[in-house]
Amino acid sequence: MMVTIIDTLSNVGDSKKSDDTDVYFYNPKCSSIQHPTEMVRSICSLIMNTFKNSKTVLPNIATFLLGIVSFGIFLVWNGGIVLGDRSNHVAGLHFPQLFYYSSFLSFFAAPWTFSLAPVLKLLAVKSLIYGTASTLIALFLVHKFTHEHPFILSDNRHYTFYVWHKIYRRHWAVRYLLAPVYTMSGSLNIQAFADHTSFLLALGYFVALVLSLVPSPLLEFRYFIIPFLFYMVHIPPPTQTMRTAVGLSLYLSIHLVTVYLFVFRPFKWRDLPDQLQRFLW
Repeated sequence: MMVTIIDTLSNVGDSKKSDDTDVYFYNPKCSSIQHPTEMVRSICSLIMNTFKNSKTVLPNIATFLLGIVSFGIFLVWNGGIVLGDRSNHVAGLHFPQLFYYSSFLSFFAAPWTFSLAPVLKLLAVKSLIYGTASTLIALFLVHKFTHEHPFILSDNRHYTFYVWHKIYRRHWAVRYLLAPVYTMSGSLNIQAFADHTSFLLALGYFVALVLSLVPSPLLEFRYFIIPFLFYMVHIPPPTQTMRTAVGLSLYLSIHLVTVYLFVFRPFKWRDLPDQLQRFLW
């Protein structure tokens, strides 16, 4: 919906005179922002222009609004967001989900986005100061808001089970030692995204990311797929064919292994000896 609003207001602005301050829509590139006041100005511009051009904006976002209203009606009717077992899907504050997603994004986007230059920028004094502050915040969020969902401790049919047991449960300190990695991962992902997107688009993406991931108590890679795809479509394709070849080879290898495990390596649980279990994403 944010993308549609931005696109609509941009088109309206293009059809007006650029010196008409009443309709001027300010949405700079992330990389061109020099001061926080520009962010405030851009947000105010979005709000004011949305109301001023509501007759143009509303028809374009009508289907989104219908979905929001329908979802609200469903919440009231159902008494919650979950169908079925609600006790294991209670919404809360799970901020480390953002760190898990950033790590997931860095790994799967690396063939297209990784470059040595942004890494070297992180060694600058200013970047180190920001990085230290961000790491301290990450440590606090990891300490206060890390959740071990019962499913991730017991359901061995998913990759996340093995990631959690082989990495995070190897030692109590691992989750804290990874905080600098989260900070570096997030910085590189933001840089790659900011170089090619406007401020309001990036803001909308981050808000949607927080709203969709933070309330979920369960770490599942499938929750990351849509944010990942949205991120990637805003990254220009690489000029080097080798990057695409490496990326496709990585994806194909993981999928082939997953399909092989699903089809040829079923297993049984002790408490359900008559049922075959199969490995899934």
